[in-house]
Amino acid sequence: MSLLLLFRPRAGTVPPIPGASRSMARRRSSGIQVGVYNVGGDAALVTDVPYKSLTWDHTLDGFGIANAVIENCSDTLLNAHPFTHELRVTDDGELAFAGPCRYVPLPLQRKGTMQIVAYDAPYWFALRFVHVNFDYTGAPQPISDIVNFIATNALSPVDPNLLAYMVVSPCATLHERKSRGVFDTAWRMHLETIVGKLMHMSVHGRSIRFFCIDDCLAQLPPVTVNQFKEFSSLNRDGDSFTTHAAVYGDEALGVEGSAGGVHPVWPVLIERLLEEDSYLDDDSAVAAATALVTDRARFSTATDGASSPFEAVVGCDAPWKFTSIAPGMCAAVSTAHGNLQLMVTSVSGSVSNGVATRKIGFEEVL
Repeated sequence: MSLLLLFRPRAGTVPPIPGASRSMARRRSSGIQVGVYNVGGDAALVTDVPYKSLTWDHTLDGFGIANAVIENCSDTLLNAHPFTHELRVTDDGELAFAGPCRYVPLPLQRKGTMQIVAYDAPYWFALRFVHVNFDYTGAPQPISDIVNFIATNALSPVDPNLLAYMVVSPCATLHERKSRGVFDTAWRMHLETIVGKLMHMSVHGRSIRFFCIDDCLAQLPPVTVNQFKEFSSLNRDGDSFTTHAAVYGDEALGVEGSAGGVHPVWPVLIERLLEEDSYLDDDSAVAAATALVTDRARFSTATDGASSPFEAVVGCDAPWKFTSIAPGMCAAVSTAHGNLQLMVTSVSGSVSNGVATRKIGFEEVL
């Protein structure tokens, strides 16, 4: 099992997922079950898929993927169809992944290898229109209300059993936005420009949670580096250091915002620009710029210019139950270099040659 590192104490928190403080142990692959169900999960095609290998993950502010490689598949399983069926991964009896099948490579020979590639629940936003016109220009609304409006209208016509599992936490940041028409794609034209900039998105099983960009989803118990089997070396990543950030929004409206300036301690100025045409008001641009400013370079494991989270191997005595951990949760890790404040950026699992491995990705929060 491996871990990645990221967190700082946040002003507010979303109610924690129950059981997040229980112990996490390495389990045999027999505890991980794969099933194929109709979209929504209420009717099974195959409840126990005989997979050869398996990977799955959930990622903060992005789409997670599951990939099951299957040998000697049944005729029934050959009926698995993209977006009419979903893949479900159950870990120790708890739902770890549920999302629509996207690719289903089929064997050319009866005993050949089959594969099912599925994306996690939020991928439905990439497949749906907003279905309604809206215009909040001149009448800014809390960003959480806009996210809830877009997400709910996108899923509502044929709900893939997600609305009951979706939670949008209140956020006070005001935002102006308008649709081009009823055929706006919910993700590409709207949510993608909000998630990771003004709000976070986390997935756990089939649950989708949107929460404020400055909050933690929940607080995990503190740990020490000695509770991990291995721990990556640390690299100060200069690409994460920004003292002054600016955001250009809609060009016709002249929307722009900035935050920061010369570093308050060191006499340095590092400036970065984000361009996002969908921002229609200065307040949103300022909020996005503020999220980019850091007081120092973030620790990572990369040395080639590409930001990379920390990674550590977790032993059986880890203090958290793996199936209760979701992206966006925060923790403090004590190391020889001091206390690192971390946020979970990904959870992932794999089974290969009968060996199950579970990983948690962290990135430092400044």
